[in-house]
Amino acid sequence: MPAENWHPEQIHNRGRFRPELRTSRVAVIGCGALGAPIVEMLVRGGVHHITLFDGESIEIGNLTRHTLALNDIGNGKAAQLALRLNSLNPHAEVAHDSSTIAFGNEDVSNRLMEHDLIVDCTGNDELLHALSAISFPHSAHFFSLSIGFRAKRMFFFHARKASFPVDDYLAEMRAWIEAEEDEFKGQTFPRERIGCHHPVFPARCDDMWLWASVAVKVISNVIQDPRSGDPTLHVYEQNEEGDGAVSMRRSIEVPALE
Repeated sequence: MPAENWHPEQIHNRGRFRPELRTSRVAVIGCGALGAPIVEMLVRGGVHHITLFDGESIEIGNLTRHTLALNDIGNGKAAQLALRLNSLNPHAEVAHDSSTIAFGNEDVSNRLMEHDLIVDCTGNDELLHALSAISFPHSAHFFSLSIGFRAKRMFFFHARKASFPVDDYLAEMRAWIEAEEDEFKGQTFPRERIGCHHPVFPARCDDMWLWASVAVKVISNVIQDPRSGDPTLHVYEQNEEGDGAVSMRRSIEVPALE
């Protein structure tokens, strides 16, 4: 009978991450428009041990920017995304948890502490406060990713600590939040009280997947750098040039407030 070599060294040799990332145990919190493409890129690049945390269900509006499909509607995002990811790689071991990450939830806390990389894609400050209360038995890489208004910017926070440094995060983000409020003054959402997780947030699929790609590249680079670890906020933005092209750059300073 014909045979084919499915060893990881064989099937991933066209494009895979370095061992520092591939061998990490990764927890992704938030399986929405940003988290879903990020975790798919990780699986396709050879990251095998992943746990997805999300308590929401997939809705029709999510499909504007999500990797899931019509037959997933009504089911849990984390469960359906885990099914998809395990079907992409014969060596993938993607688990899921629909529990809420909150103060005092020891089961979830213990499960999170089994991981080396924590990637937050929720844009939820309350969750970050709960995450800061969990004391890991080791220094973990914490990443918190969020998207600015109209997806012009991505805010990429990283720290290597035994718990999430929420005060450092809020101190870094405060000026940027105020700057965006001033920059987009007078512009409104299609509906009230919605963020980048919502299907009517003004950002297209290509915007979200572009930022997901940038995020994965930066995560990969950070993991390889033994000097990284201090709490750091990277802000990346799209700049529309005169010819309509879009270039990527990392912002160094907060835009001046009027």
